[in-house]
Amino acid sequence: MENKELGPDDVNKKVREILDAAFYTFSVEAMDDSGRQPGSRAEIEEVKKLMIQARDLNPTDQELITEIEEYEAICNEAYERRFVGFKWLMIIAGLYASFFFYNGCSTLKDRGELTQEIAATRLTDELQRTDKYIADMAVAPDSIQKARKKYIKKQSKRAEELTEMDAKDYLKEMKKKSRKRAMGDFRTSIFWFILIALYYKSTLAPVFLINKRQRQMALVMASAGFLKKIVLFLAGLFLALPVTDDYKIISRSTGSVVGHTSEISPLLMIKIFGLAIIAMFLLMMALIGLPILTIVGFLRNYKYEQVDSYFEKGVEKLKGYFKAA
Repeated sequence: MENKELGPDDVNKKVREILDAAFYTFSVEAMDDSGRQPGSRAEIEEVKKLMIQARDLNPTDQELITEIEEYEAICNEAYERRFVGFKWLMIIAGLYASFFFYNGCSTLKDRGELTQEIAATRLTDELQRTDKYIADMAVAPDSIQKARKKYIKKQSKRAEELTEMDAKDYLKEMKKKSRKRAMGDFRTSIFWFILIALYYKSTLAPVFLINKRQRQMALVMASAGFLKKIVLFLAGLFLALPVTDDYKIISRSTGSVVGHTSEISPLLMIKIFGLAIIAMFLLMMALIGLPILTIVGFLRNYKYEQVDSYFEKGVEKLKGYFKAA
């Protein structure tokens, strides 16, 4: 719809003012110095309204129209979600879940190979072990019998059950237990696969939040230069630990090198131990950290406005508390 109140030049001038207002509405500088970007949902919605106003004026300057399209593209892209989580965490948790799935499949396979002959042998073995344990506990000191009273009672009951069983009954019990173990492994595997999917979903952050956080992180990292140097220095020392100790054999008479030998360096154990600790730490992070990071990611990436609101209120209360003190 053509604007009849303003001439083409006035329209273009008005549109330029709207575009300038949109520029100053964005509060985050792009990391690649390509311009300003939105830092909140409110800024995006405000710029979208400004672009509607600019479109309604029907500018004739192609440069202004292109700029409007660029702002609209920025607003549309700002709501797109991208993965910002830890891929290594998902990989470790995935391997952990796969282990349980594989273990469940193996248990079901072994269950199918059970026979009455195998059951008869295992029944005899378990009955002998149980009888031996009960006999040993019968002559054990009173303190040990008292401490293991419940377990001794449980083993006595088990011995009675085994005595009444034949190979067919024991086979049925073995298959039932195998199926229960397999189903337990499958449930654990499914739980972790679902948790991985939830973690992935929770760490999909809108682009405008990613840009804002990258800018904030860049400022934090810029002020942490000394700490980074220390970390890199320690990492370099660890990686530089020698794997072997090399020795030269020198002749006493001539002083020349007549041979050499190489032995595993004791420092290699430090390196192996360090790698083992890192591996255990990563596994613990996956098992303990993944559920926590899933919740944190959901709050940070989907409920960020409420989180920011509560954070601001908390800061204000703390300020009031310190002023009063």
